[in-house]
Amino acid sequence: MDNTNLETTACWTDAMDHNTTIETYSDGSKRWRVRSRRSRGRLKYHREDGPAVMYADGVVFWFLNGIQISFDEWLDQTPGLTDEEKVMMKLQYG
Repeated sequence: MDNTNLETTACWTDAMDHNTTIETYSDGSKRWRVRSRRSRGRLKYHREDGPAVMYADGVVFWFLNGIQISFDEWLDQTPGLTDEEKVMMKLQYG
């Protein structure tokens, strides 16, 4: 992953009291990390609507609250996804 042209986007999700950071690299890779007030400012890989790490070559990794898990575990543990959204995710990533 080439970070020479790293672009970072950060936004607060007030309902969750989280700060989400999306890092976009010049090669097209992306990483989603979250900083919650409870984590004392540490960034952890986390994403609830897709893979938290996406490399330009298509390799993806799934994380919730800083813990790497399998795609199937991610589907089971992610709150808020409808059955239809889970089917779409399985078609795309499964």
